[in-house]
Amino acid sequence: MTKTSPQEHISGHERPTCSCSISHQSLALVVASLNSAQILLKTAQAALQCVSEIPPHVIVATNLGSGASMQAASAGPEHAMAQRCESAISLSDSGSDCPATSTWPPTPLSLPADERWYTVTVGRNPGVFCSSAEVTDNVCGIPGGNPARYHTEAEARAAFDAALAARLVCQVTITTTLP
Repeated sequence: MTKTSPQEHISGHERPTCSCSISHQSLALVVASLNSAQILLKTAQAALQCVSEIPPHVIVATNLGSGASMQAASAGPEHAMAQRCESAISLSDSGSDCPATSTWPPTPLSLPADERWYTVTVGRNPGVFCSSAEVTDNVCGIPGGNPARYHTEAEARAAFDAALAARLVCQVTITTTLP
């Protein structure tokens, strides 16, 4: 079959052929993948902007049992109102298998020798944790939510306190909506 001009095709003579090495279906898949990647990049960018806009005072975690609210306190005697670093992000796909909230884990009295402590400074519920499963639920799907691992609770608490002093602790809420 020969290639024809658009005018010949419109007049009904001969249908043009495609000499592309990539099929139209493959091209459609690539475009869909790029669109998904663009959505994920926008999500990450919005969450990172939220983290970088932390108010110029220390954020202290309070009421970690149920509401997981964050309360900001200045270095001086004055205290600011509750501050939350929220990122309400609308995603087109509902592929998140992570729970929306996490609760403060109970601390066991004695730990096995191979047990580790984790510090979460950016997550749904920042703090010091003993369970890797709860840490995963806490940071899953949150850009910048990389927990640090420690051998002892004292090391983990010292690292978390240092992050508080450096104003690096932020609670992030990601809201997923269906299209």
